[in-house]
Order: sequence, then structure tokens, then C-alpha cells
Amino acid sequence: MAGRGFQNVGGDQTAGAAISTWWNASSRERLSVETRQGRVAKAETVAEGNCR
Repeated sequence: MAGRGFQNVGGDQTAGAAISTWWNASSRERLSVETRQGRVAKAETVAEGNCR
């Protein structure tokens, strides 16, 4: 993700998953990436209004 201009800005652990939040300042895009057992299970854009 860093190679694409994103910076890790946070994360959390849930039941069997790790969720990381990534921010790209140049495109003003925020992503939520969920990994399970070392593999990406879900990646989605987070609406700007839902950013902390």
C-alpha cells in the first residue's frame, strides 16, 4: 500500500481479523483493509464523512 502512496493511519483486531485503515493524501482516499490468516479478505473505500 505504501508503494501506492498510502500511509497506515490505524488498525484494530476483531474476531479472527485484522482491520487496517490507510490514507492517501494526494488522492484524499481512505481505505479499510481486512485481513484474515494473512490474506486480504475485504478492501473498501471509506466515505470521507465516516473518517475519524
